[in-house]
Amino acid sequence: MFQSFRDGHWGLWRMAAGGGRAEPLLSDGHDQREPVFTPDGRALLFSSDRAGQSDIWRLALADGELERLTLSAADDYYPAVSPEGQWLAFVSERDGSPALWLQPLATGGQGTGEARALLSAARIGPPAFSVDGGRLALPVAREAIGFPSVARWELLLLDLASGSLEVLSAAYEDVFPFAPQWDSAGGVWYTADGGLRRREPGTTGPPEALAFNISLPVKRAPEPRPVRLDLDQESRPALGIVEPVAGPGGVVFVALGDLWLRRDDGELVQLTDDPWVQRDPVFSPDGRQLAWVSDRGGAGTLVWRRDWPDGTPEAVTGVRGGVRFPVFSPDGRELAFQQPGPRGTEDFRVQLLDLETGRVRRIPAPGLWPGRMGFSADGRRLLVSAPAPPSARFRDGYTRPAWIDLAGEQPPEPLAIPGDWSLDGGVVVAADGGAVTMLVAGAACASPGGLPRLPCRR
Repeated sequence: MFQSFRDGHWGLWRMAAGGGRAEPLLSDGHDQREPVFTPDGRALLFSSDRAGQSDIWRLALADGELERLTLSAADDYYPAVSPEGQWLAFVSERDGSPALWLQPLATGGQGTGEARALLSAARIGPPAFSVDGGRLALPVAREAIGFPSVARWELLLLDLASGSLEVLSAAYEDVFPFAPQWDSAGGVWYTADGGLRRREPGTTGPPEALAFNISLPVKRAPEPRPVRLDLDQESRPALGIVEPVAGPGGVVFVALGDLWLRRDDGELVQLTDDPWVQRDPVFSPDGRQLAWVSDRGGAGTLVWRRDWPDGTPEAVTGVRGGVRFPVFSPDGRELAFQQPGPRGTEDFRVQLLDLETGRVRRIPAPGLWPGRMGFSADGRRLLVSAPAPPSARFRDGYTRPAWIDLAGEQPPEPLAIPGDWSLDGGVVVAADGGAVTMLVAGAACASPGGLPRLPCRR
């Protein structure tokens, strides 16, 4: 049994011990990780976010019945089962920081006062019970190195009866935060310095190393076939046509870094012809203005605007650096756009520009997934794509649409969509605010009245 991300989320998979084809055991859109067998081999314990945060669950292998074993609102993960099957050890953040917890398996423990914390640390790896069930081996971070996510780890032994700790690894070893394993002779196998090591508690000296060789077949890629570039050809089909928007008289789109118009009669008109890159064209709701972003001038991207169809382009913001996805308010007097914050693409923010005064103000908003946005019909809210992690572990989770209040007086309001949907990018809101279109798994999904319609229309 193992965890795999091959379906786009962490699922539980199984295969024969000698190798062969892997089959999904539990792969249903939720994250399932860190599977361990119960001592009788009839069930698996694992962590899953299927209840909203990471909890420890039990899966009966005979009938697939699921049972939730921990009920904390915090993340619980890294389960380990004692050899007699009576105790569950796991890591939990229910007290605000990682700690090693122990609870009885027979009664669930959580909520009855029976679960108790054994050890706290800044970061804790997966624990493993000794053969007699009296000790736990686990990797623990002892110091951070350079970045918050990088640390130096050591292997600890915790005596459950006395609470005493023993550092099993040597100071010079670079212990990896993987689950250790006990053997029948009382030795502990662990990973350090890129190899497998074994130590016996209470002994000194260098660890025993497990040396092995393995052959991995490598399939050579075919030699690339050379392609002759006909540089004398006067014209060729344009590739990379993106970001089409419908407006009065035709469709504006981006091709080869310039804005183009395809008129209703089929004629093509090049709107920009310069060395700079144009992106993200958008019409005002009344069709009288066209806005886009461009790095014209070479000092970072700005929002540009022109009266449609024959106005002169003008920069309407002095805000530079990564500006993307402008959108007009319903009355055409304001323009919202996104911009990376101090942490770059991890910290996109929403700015609102008053086109009459030139004033720009930042809109309080959750973390954004960069993409197109749309105003509500009354101009008081903005629909954005926002990461919606089920827990704080490992990945960002889903991307969901959410309304943000431009006045900052109300918290973000998620748009109701099916639980397994995750947006590919931004959203498009109709000018009257009565419909939303979004991309989900490469399909365009219309949401009249804010309610998603299934199936998606491709």
